[in-house]
Amino acid sequence: MSRAMQKLLGQTPAPSDTEALWTEAIVESRSAPTFRSADGGTPTDRIRSLKEKIDKELVAFHDRLVVDAHQGDPAPRPGTKLWDVAIPLTLFPKRDRGFSRLECIVELGLDDGDTGAIRVVSLQPEERTKVLAKAEMGAKLELKAKAGTGVEAPLPEGTAVAEAAAEVYGKAEAGAFEYKAERDCVQSEIVAGTGARWRLDDVHDPQQVGLEGHRLGLLLEVENGTGPIHAAGYLQAYSDTKWLTMTLGAFWREFKKGLRSFFKRGLPVEAYGEWEDILG
Repeated sequence: MSRAMQKLLGQTPAPSDTEALWTEAIVESRSAPTFRSADGGTPTDRIRSLKEKIDKELVAFHDRLVVDAHQGDPAPRPGTKLWDVAIPLTLFPKRDRGFSRLECIVELGLDDGDTGAIRVVSLQPEERTKVLAKAEMGAKLELKAKAGTGVEAPLPEGTAVAEAAAEVYGKAEAGAFEYKAERDCVQSEIVAGTGARWRLDDVHDPQQVGLEGHRLGLLLEVENGTGPIHAAGYLQAYSDTKWLTMTLGAFWREFKKGLRSFFKRGLPVEAYGEWEDILG
């Protein structure tokens, strides 16, 4: 595990055992008070139905970052070089709507732990800007690092976006995913000079969103003669809690603290990525 991943894991929650949380929710729901509903379903019925609806839901980084020498302004300082680093990711919601928001953290590091030779200069997208999604059907997904943190990877390492779409949706034709997923970037922050955070909110028409791809970007300054630079990423995507309330009713609020937090946070789906020697 690279120093970048070690540092990133110190900033993020422990990996969620989502399957165990769903099992616990089903067991807990059996003791929930009965209630009237249009479909006559019990709390357990509703939990099972929701689990089936979003089973195999997936978010993932791509297995390669897109790195190019920076052209134009700003010019590099003497003794340094600037690089454009893009972090591609793809979301696979499996519901009647897309994810309500997503958050991403990226950390950079060197083998010797000395980060004085690298500096994040700027980020894309910037705060208070609109972001339009675009799917990259030919890309391959980075799934190894999630397994490396102790959480089972949902698909084999190196699965292509089209293959993952076939697994999640039962189809993989690029034309099936033509849509406009526009989001607001509400957080775009450089962290301690070597990290970055983004939050994308408020998908404008969640019923129209299926497969959804984004490229987050950073401008990286590197001193000449610097050794291999490694990167690590953490991604979370969330359901709309209002939609969950409509789907489940209020009974889930009676769950014990851990489960209640899981639902109130929007049933987060998470992914990790790790990339070695990104300028190599």
